[in-house]
Amino acid sequence: AIVKSTIPANIDEKTLKKIIRKGEKNDIAQLQKESEKLEAEIARLKREKKDQAVILAAVQKKIANIQTQILRCNKEIDSINAKIAQNNAQIAAKNEEMEATKLEFKKRIRAIYMSNTGSNVQILLGADDFAEFLQLSKLTESISARDKLLMENIVDAIKHLNEINAENEKLLESQQAVKETALQAQKELEKAQDYIVKVMKERLDELDRR
Repeated sequence: AIVKSTIPANIDEKTLKKIIRKGEKNDIAQLQKESEKLEAEIARLKREKKDQAVILAAVQKKIANIQTQILRCNKEIDSINAKIAQNNAQIAAKNEEMEATKLEFKKRIRAIYMSNTGSNVQILLGADDFAEFLQLSKLTESISARDKLLMENIVDAIKHLNEINAENEKLLESQQAVKETALQAQKELEKAQDYIVKVMKERLDELDRR
């Protein structure tokens, strides 16, 4: 039977990447659950003093599971790093674009000032910062349609930058969580490997005594 994809054909790239990242996180969580079950199985086999070959087989399964966890975590970290880099590139480009728009807007206001000494211009000059300047600009009649468009572009750019920065913060938090998962998995891997080394050494010592 042919298994059909549940992802819509017309989905955009950003949404698709989010779905993929969510799938990878779910994959890691599933592997962790399987690892916990294997650990419980190993503990049971040890309590029941089963044959070492049986215990080692279970430990090998756990090692394979942990190695897969680490691979998935590394893949997720790489994916997050790529998204952060993409966001940072957008931030740099948007900042450059916004600075150019600000410069053009300031030139337009200077032109208004040079040609208009009315109270509206005086209001604008009383602004303490650029954000207040934009707000006061909306109250004046000295601003043309072109000037208002420039102002709207600046406001939209600031909003977009805030959204990207917020997304980066969430990505960094997610990345830290995945790194902690990978670190814990690495410790479990070393523990499992140490157990195998211990059993093999005991086996060799037993053979030497014969």
